[in-house]
Amino acid sequence: MELWGMVLLAAALSIDALNIGASCGFEGIRVPLSARMIMMSVTMIVTAASVGLGTVLHGNVSAMIGKLLSTVMLSVLGLYIAAGAVKRLLKNRKKDKI
Repeated sequence: MELWGMVLLAAALSIDALNIGASCGFEGIRVPLSARMIMMSVTMIVTAASVGLGTVLHGNVSAMIGKLLSTVMLSVLGLYIAAGAVKRLLKNRKKDKI
């Protein structure tokens, strides 16, 4: 992985962690040290697995297929998140009408 790619990955993970920490802080949620260590470990393992899988696939999959695959994966994830948000919104509206 190029240095620029690693810097972008580190920045993205740091911003994500900052958002989660800020959300918990604003809500007054206290997260125990053991839970934080578990979250850190899972994040580290998933990131390492992703980088390792990307390294393996880099030699076996063309750049075009890689771009297409990543586009499909992100699109499916986005649709899944959007569908969950719409479902919760409709559920909350139903409760408000009752």
